[in-house]
Amino acid sequence: MDIVLNSKPHNMKEKSSLYDLLKNLKLNPDNVVTELNLQIIKKDKRESTILKNSDRVEIITFMGGG
Repeated sequence: MDIVLNSKPHNMKEKSSLYDLLKNLKLNPDNVVTELNLQIIKKDKRESTILKNSDRVEIITFMGGG
């Protein structure tokens, strides 16, 4: 299935969750904000949120600095 990830095409397995996407990208789920089709998805809903063809996902990563 094809989704749009941070404004770029991205291919995923059918029936993948938002959490699966984060794992595949090797991102720490505690350090990101996820948006699906202009809606913020809370951390506790990522595993149950199944992606569909043409979904638009934005991932914002927090970075520390000093």
